[in-house]
Amino acid sequence: MSDLLAKWQRQARGLLAINNIARVVVSSQGLDEILAAAVEEIEDSLGVTRVLVILLDPATGQLAYHGRGGKQFVPRASEQSPILESAVRQVIEGGQSVRLDSVPRPESGPTSAGRACTALCVPLLACERIVGAVQVTNKLQHRSEGRPVPFDDQDQEVLEGVAAFVAMAVGNARLQEATRTQAAADTLQETVVTLAHYVNNPLQGAVSAAELLKEQLERILPADGVARPECTNAISLVDVIIENTQEISAVLRLLEEAHLPRRTTYLGSQKMLDIEEELQARIDAADT
Repeated sequence: MSDLLAKWQRQARGLLAINNIARVVVSSQGLDEILAAAVEEIEDSLGVTRVLVILLDPATGQLAYHGRGGKQFVPRASEQSPILESAVRQVIEGGQSVRLDSVPRPESGPTSAGRACTALCVPLLACERIVGAVQVTNKLQHRSEGRPVPFDDQDQEVLEGVAAFVAMAVGNARLQEATRTQAAADTLQETVVTLAHYVNNPLQGAVSAAELLKEQLERILPADGVARPECTNAISLVDVIIENTQEISAVLRLLEEAHLPRRTTYLGSQKMLDIEEELQARIDAADT
């Protein structure tokens, strides 16, 4: 009877954790806030000393660790043993939960012989895609009994239930972020097209006028070709106007056609699109 009651209580805590995480998801679209709530709720529902939510970067395959507060961090060697890290990789690659009953702690040495921890790692599966894993270590019961207490089937069932909802929340947050990014990119592209439409025509008119002015200046040169300094300077200034105007026009055309351009640093932390190489190539092609 007591075992049945304990099982029911753990299942109830798991459902409560899912409900609390759901409330955070509804009220916030921030991934950090969602992960912070997930870590806290998993700690409470399973009664463990540590929870890590590890997300897989779909582009690079790198793992991003998130602990208390939901913030990303890089585990120190004293915090994550190679065995625990290998378990995370195994879960993400295989899609199956892993339980470890006795893992030597990373700090184990001559003064800490026999110290060990238990761990449970389950996959984060969203829309049939693995987006990461959740790893928990050491039940609080471990502290009171002074020995590692292994995770059981019910612990795994509870954590997998919570992880399924966390994975869905992560998937939704990433989709919303991608949607916002695409919307921003679309708006930027529309702005560039509008700018090109309203600026390019006047620019072409300015180039035509400057070229006509240059022709007229060259026409009034003396027959012997020896021009007054002020006339020569005027022609040089017209050449500068033509060159700069053509460069502005080339920049607008390039931005209008740009697709996911590289970025570079402008001043300090300010970023700008890196179009210098392509721009120079177009200018050189126009000059030949």
